[in-house]
Amino acid sequence: MILYRELGQFCWLDVKTSDIEVTKRFFHKLLGWDFQSEVIAERVYTKIQIGKHEVGGLTNLKSPVFPPGTLPHISFYVAVESVDMTAARVSGLGGKIILEPFDVPGSGRMATIEDPLGGVLSLWEARSFLGVNTDQGQIGAPGWFELLTTDPMASAEFYTELLGWEQEVREPYILFHCRGQAVGGITRMSSQWEGMNTQWMVHFTVKDVEEIIAKAQNLGVRVVIDIQDHPIAGKYTGMLSPDGLLFAIHRYNHNQNTKETSLE
Repeated sequence: MILYRELGQFCWLDVKTSDIEVTKRFFHKLLGWDFQSEVIAERVYTKIQIGKHEVGGLTNLKSPVFPPGTLPHISFYVAVESVDMTAARVSGLGGKIILEPFDVPGSGRMATIEDPLGGVLSLWEARSFLGVNTDQGQIGAPGWFELLTTDPMASAEFYTELLGWEQEVREPYILFHCRGQAVGGITRMSSQWEGMNTQWMVHFTVKDVEEIIAKAQNLGVRVVIDIQDHPIAGKYTGMLSPDGLLFAIHRYNHNQNTKETSLE
């Protein structure tokens, strides 16, 4: 079954790295990712695959489009009906445009924005390329997206106004819903995040959190969020890869349909 994301949902992620081959080996060992390169907009682009399903991409920070010194990070894309109309509302809500709307030939149209607290997000208007095409319960797939911020209420107001998300406050957490489906959440940055900016973080679905932690530590990963075990949300922990990529791994208690990799 092919499961593309709907408007208002996170539809793609892109891992920005200074060494594509090292990053490929790291995530293949940790999460079982495979990779396929193809030419998009006259450049070679590496897509992340689980079986035959696409879950994201890799971009080389050595490309001249990135300012010197840009640190490795993961970019996140939300599907919108009109990039131009959505981007036009950003400044009025206190945000900034980092990349003005532009066409990705043969694929879609995008822009990159910054919220009032500094969180960065990209907007994607699909044409031929629809993005992630597997269920969030698939092992290794992006299963949840979370904004780490110093001011949850201000951040929530920005995204609800910009993207039409509805917010549900579950102190100390805020959930975002779109068309009746949970699409992400907000958590307040605690003292353990000192020195880090407001940012989005992805949770990758795993079958066994402890097993992945052990594997990750052998790969040089630093655990930055102690294991949390919530009766509904499930068990998760946050990590920094050796080159500084922030992400989490997550086992959902409420999702009994966590799927092993399939070639279907």
